[in-house]
This record gives sequence, structure tokens and C-alpha cells, in this order.
Amino acid sequence: MAESVTKLVGLDDLEKLMKKFTGKTQRRLDLSALSAMARLVAKEAKSRVPARTGGLRDAITVKRPRRGGTVKIGFKRPDSGKAHLVEFGTAPRVKKDGKSTGRVAAQPFMRPALDATETEAFAKYGKIMLNGLVRESKKARKTGR
Repeated sequence: MAESVTKLVGLDDLEKLMKKFTGKTQRRLDLSALSAMARLVAKEAKSRVPARTGGLRDAITVKRPRRGGTVKIGFKRPDSGKAHLVEFGTAPRVKKDGKSTGRVAAQPFMRPALDATETEAFAKYGKIMLNGLVRESKKARKTGR
């Protein structure tokens, strides 16, 4: 399996800056940036998914938690049950009476979408975090915190 490594330059500086804000502000900024990354990947996945009916493409969604948790790229029902079958394919299947029902060849779309948008997504994350930190710093100066 190929391994992907991305180096974030300035991460230590970002961490130091983040520690100046409350946990609530940190969480809000982080969720905002992660959501933007996830939307970018989801958009790319929608363009790569094999579309027989378009149901699976339309089922791709980004879920942002209200409290705690993690931003997730998922699938809405009823097509959520077939996403993994399309992504990974199936082995040959045989009924009890011996008749073959065939197999489904893998048609990956999520992993290639993630690989294709990796650099752009991390750049977007950094930009949103930086803009958010600048905005929060200005707010803090105005209120005198």
C-alpha cells in the first residue's frame, strides 16, 4: 500500500497561536477548516463516482458535528449501503443452487478523490485557520482580552 506524507510548515507557530484562544474558539476554527477540507474532497468524489443513476453521487455528504466529534464525509440513505460495494468491488457470488450471480469490479472514487485533493485541501485548511486566527485576534483586541 502506498503511503502519503504531507508536511505542514509552520504547524508549531499555529499551535502556539491557537493556545492563546479559548477551547471553544479553537474548536470552532478547527471545525470550520476541517469542514472546508471535507467539502473539497466530497466535491471531487462526486465528480469521480461512477454514475449509473446518480443516486450514489447525490448521496455523498459532509457531516459536521454539533458538539464534539469529527467532520465526516459520508453517504445518505438509501444509497449509503452500496458505496463500499462500488469502491471495493465484490468477490464472485454463487447461489445455493450453484448459479453464479457474478461479481462487481472495484471502481474506487473516494480514495482517488482524497489523493487528488490532498495538497489543495491542506492549503485550504491553513488559509482558513490563518484568516480565522487573524479575525479572532482583532476581535480580542477590540474587546480588550
